[in-house]
Amino acid sequence: MKMKMRPREYQKEVLSTLEKKRANNEHSALVVMATGLGKTAVAAFDVGKYMKNNRGKLLFLCHNNDILTQNQEMFKDFLDGEFSYGLYNGIEKIPEAEFLFASFQTMSTHKREFKKDEFSYIVVDEAHHAPADTYREVIRYFKPDFLLGLTATPNRLDGLSLEDTFGPITYSLGLIPAIRRGLLANIDYHLVLDEMADLNSISVDGQKFSMNELNKRLSIPKRDEEIAKILLEKNSNNDSMLVFCCSIEHAEAMHSLLPGSRVVHSKRANKENEKALRMFRDGELSILISVDKLNEGVDIPRADTLVFLRSTASPTIFYQQLGRGLRLHEGKKRATVLDFVGNVERLTMVANLQKEISEHSPADNDLVDDNEYFVLNIDAKQFHNQEINIIDILDKIDYLSWGYSDEELIEQVQMLAKELGRTPSMKDFNKDPRVAGSTTIQRQFGSWNKFLEAAGLEVNYASNISKDELIQQVQMLAKELRRTPGAKGFNKDPRVASSTVAVNRFGSWNKFLEAAGLEVNNTYSNSSKDELIQQVQMLAKELGRTPSRRDFDKDPRTASSRTAAEKFGSWNKFLEAAGLEVNNASNISKDELIQQVQMLA
Repeated sequence: MKMKMRPREYQKEVLSTLEKKRANNEHSALVVMATGLGKTAVAAFDVGKYMKNNRGKLLFLCHNNDILTQNQEMFKDFLDGEFSYGLYNGIEKIPEAEFLFASFQTMSTHKREFKKDEFSYIVVDEAHHAPADTYREVIRYFKPDFLLGLTATPNRLDGLSLEDTFGPITYSLGLIPAIRRGLLANIDYHLVLDEMADLNSISVDGQKFSMNELNKRLSIPKRDEEIAKILLEKNSNNDSMLVFCCSIEHAEAMHSLLPGSRVVHSKRANKENEKALRMFRDGELSILISVDKLNEGVDIPRADTLVFLRSTASPTIFYQQLGRGLRLHEGKKRATVLDFVGNVERLTMVANLQKEISEHSPADNDLVDDNEYFVLNIDAKQFHNQEINIIDILDKIDYLSWGYSDEELIEQVQMLAKELGRTPSMKDFNKDPRVAGSTTIQRQFGSWNKFLEAAGLEVNYASNISKDELIQQVQMLAKELRRTPGAKGFNKDPRVASSTVAVNRFGSWNKFLEAAGLEVNNTYSNSSKDELIQQVQMLAKELGRTPSRRDFDKDPRTASSRTAAEKFGSWNKFLEAAGLEVNNASNISKDELIQQVQMLA
């Protein structure tokens, strides 16, 4: 097989490691490479070498259809051979293709249509998703000669290990060593804070402050109009600016304030999103606004300015979004970051990043001299007039925020219970500046209820939970998931009540989501064809049969059957598109018809 392109030196290091694994009769590998270093290129080069000596079929697995399509095109660009290519997802299925690019969601339903040894080489992209039950089932079903996992972020928030699937990490080149080797752009990081009132009153001499109090002292959120004004001033040279927003509504609001910008999110049509992305890549668009569409797997080397308008407690998401702007491009050596997220968690992440870059020991083969890889600027009017160093405060934050022993946390909740005359709720705890945040509690005790039990207090079971507490719970979960939670996800989380409680209190799951100010995933405009197909395939798997329209309408996690019928032309066409057996009318008995009309009556 001929290769149109050649690997870079650091990519040759990876390829050499993978060849040694196979030479030692090892059948799996896990490669960790920072965003922008070309993980897909490494996979393409290695598959090319492997297929040169071992004729067979490739299965490329990923959770996202956009990433699949992009990677299929990259394989075609990198490899020049006689192999056929095809997608296998909710929209298109070409099972006979020799290089098959499949979504986990579709393959989980159709995997038994393939032999277990159908594919000699399997690549799992964004492999940090692999421990999820549905994905793990697919990977374990197949028996390839070689399994390759690729990820930029191997550390999962739930603590599950990737080693169970892929074995120990075979090769790792993280963000910091990549920056110091000149393989990624240097970072000019601006924390755009507000007035930071009362900052001088924060003690750094050992006195403890809660996360809540520190956040209240640090900033008051800027208004969208003021942020837009700053962005337009910063973008006066028509740089390539990528803006991350916290919700679709927020993204649309910023779009209206930033002339010439375009938006990419799930409510926009796929063609519209693709056009906006193409324009940005080609330099025809200078400002692209996104909501959770560009966190991973999307290649945008032109982006040289990143704007953070959303908060996240997840270092994984932070580094994924930061990585969008670090890929090198012609004339680009430095990426500018404008971070408007003024809270302790984000400030800690940024301070830790700066510290790690400055303390990292360059390898012997570092390609550039030591210079300013990471420059941190704090843009706040009052900050420069105060004789206080915010970094000194940040150095104490781990101690201030998470340095509580179990006994101290228990004393805090018992004190609060005595004052309130009842068991405190999570909302009570988060409102009180004298105590730690509920996130700290859940981290140390596993769940809020386990914490209450350890403190000898009555647990707030579902019957005692107020509407406000339910709303707070679903908003917390939405923030962590970066999307509207489904009822099933809500039920799995030990920190929250059940979806049944929420439905009973609010009348329906969707009314509950609306009360919480979250996007309801059941309207024509909110559900894409891919999402509808994934929903019905999930339901089919759980039921062990093709779902009926009634099944679909009853499930709070899915859109309505009317939505599906409108998008696909009919319910049966929808089932066909999902690869499910059609429930034709000719197969229904008289008794079943009578039962249906009686039910409807």
